[in-house]
Amino acid sequence: MARNKPITVSAQIRKGKLYLDDRSAFEADVLEQPDGPVAVRVWRPHSRRSDRYYFGVVLALISEATGYTIAEAHAAMKAECNPKIETRVDRDGVVIDTRVLAGSTTELADQEMSEYIERVRRFAAERLGVSIPDPDPMMVSGDRESPTLPRSA
Repeated sequence: MARNKPITVSAQIRKGKLYLDDRSAFEADVLEQPDGPVAVRVWRPHSRRSDRYYFGVVLALISEATGYTIAEAHAAMKAECNPKIETRVDRDGVVIDTRVLAGSTTELADQEMSEYIERVRRFAAERLGVSIPDPDPMMVSGDRESPTLPRSA
């Protein structure tokens, strides 16, 4: 039976054309989808270098200072520094409730990830008393050869 699951693929844009890194896997995933309309989104994910700095330096220092695991520190920082507001409304458009959730960092582009990391560093300094060193420019520069892509569900 067809499943309605997101499909994420790595690709390259060259001279205005999109080239999938693994076309056969993409086509196999498409075969599992139900018939009907879909949305396609193209974006440039942040680099693995940004992730290495964020997880290996920023979260490691926060984890050390708070006793949280890296995963717990990541969840806490997403909620604090990358909040996602979810609002539910009734049929008449009246707000029923609003919640603050932890926003995902997976799909942040390079600039957005840099801004997020800076918010985390500022939070760590002001609220946790944790001084996080500036990133090595080579560690967080755009690395188009090795993007961080979300995992398909």
